[in-house]
Amino acid sequence: MHDVEHHTVCYLRDLLLTPAHQDPEITSFLSCWVFEEMWHGEAIGQVLAAHGEEAGPPRITALRERNRRKEAFLTMTTIGSAAFAGRAFIALHMTWGAINEWTTQAGYARLAEKAGHPTLRELLRRIMKQEGGHIDFYASEASRRLADSPGPRR
Repeated sequence: MHDVEHHTVCYLRDLLLTPAHQDPEITSFLSCWVFEEMWHGEAIGQVLAAHGEEAGPPRITALRERNRRKEAFLTMTTIGSAAFAGRAFIALHMTWGAINEWTTQAGYARLAEKAGHPTLRELLRRIMKQEGGHIDFYASEASRRLADSPGPRR
């Protein structure tokens, strides 16, 4: 979870190359979102460090070095998808964001259950609460934007 939370800034970098950067509601949310995600990674990093595990910049740098080639491909794929989908890309991104946040929140719930440690459980509860706010934004924007997008309805 440390690595995932610290990697969201790379995801944001790619998103800002899409039509999403033109929407002030989206960019306002993303600014707060990436800040909160970074602090989730920092808090988890403190837990890792307290248990003798590598955390913070050395771990993040190594992760990004290993993933550099894969990230270049994903960046180009994101830009290409956005160009193909146009403004509808934002609806897709909001849907994908909701799924990512639901999955992350479920992962934190499972970690809290498995760890059984009261301090870690409280930290994860607080992180999950913030993730819930992210879910609310992504899901409501996805619903609204998908309803407004042209295309077949069932």
